[in-house]
Amino acid sequence: MLNLDCWQDSTASSFQDTPIFLEVKDNQRIFNGYGAQEACDMLVHALLHPCVPSYMIYQDPMLFD
Repeated sequence: MLNLDCWQDSTASSFQDTPIFLEVKDNQRIFNGYGAQEACDMLVHALLHPCVPSYMIYQDPMLFD
């Protein structure tokens, strides 16, 4: 859980406009095993739009949880 917390802090403070879909699909250090289909499925189940900038999710504790 420590890696996830550190990654959350660094992403939340970066204000990069990377969509959450790309962050989940491309960051295999944190989301190991998530491909395009799995990332879409996870985001649909979480009720998150795939184009939402990553930092917006990481800044909001309720969305991140």
